[in-house]
Amino acid sequence: MRVLGLIVLCTSLMVGIGSNLDVMHDTSSAIIVLVGTVGLLLLGGNRLGNMFRAIFSAEAAVADLLDAARAWKQAAAYLLVCGGTGTFIGLIIMLMHMEDPTAVAPAMAVSLLPTFYGIVLGLGIGFPLSIRLEDRARAAGI
Repeated sequence: MRVLGLIVLCTSLMVGIGSNLDVMHDTSSAIIVLVGTVGLLLLGGNRLGNMFRAIFSAEAAVADLLDAARAWKQAAAYLLVCGGTGTFIGLIIMLMHMEDPTAVAPAMAVSLLPTFYGIVLGLGIGFPLSIRLEDRARAAGI
């Protein structure tokens, strides 16, 4: 069922984006969201290796699963926060260059990409991973 959900999510994004895939990529937006999230996770004392090890290891301890689930839940929240922060940075840069009205619309589009990245990664990957790890910990603890 999870694979079907991932297929439906990817299909809906591809249909919605259509032939505008090149417009949906902005390296600086991705850096703000991803590197900012990793920084916040490290600042919070999360073990990044454990987050990924718990996903791919079939023999992870219950404590490690719960720790990774908590960290993925935090990562989802941090992705949303960093996406919002990236959007504010983009809007500030856009407003600083308002003398050229033709550049406002493309700059506005780019400034919204960090929020899109944060929502897709946080709610599409981070939260489902945390729920899956919590389910595995519950099943292993029984």
